[in-house]
Amino acid sequence: MFGCRKVECIGEDLVRLDDMITLKMNVGVAAAIVALRPCIEALLVRSCINPESLMTATEQDRELCTLLRELSSTEFYAPAGPMKDALLTDAALV
Repeated sequence: MFGCRKVECIGEDLVRLDDMITLKMNVGVAAAIVALRPCIEALLVRSCINPESLMTATEQDRELCTLLRELSSTEFYAPAGPMKDALLTDAALV
């Protein structure tokens, strides 16, 4: 979701990414994840400009990194079941 150009709600618990991939997920969770994009971009820019800043990261940067690790972990997705169950095709929506 972080690299998508377009994220839209197309129904109850349905989110479409870049007019191609449809996910069955809570729309509020999707919005919260998309809202992290500017924070991630700012962290990347600061880190690229001054790599040493990662050695003395702010509390906010540490919290963001922790959150990203949690979102990327298999434990985060495990309660929702297999990822294939959340991916839908257009045929499945008809």
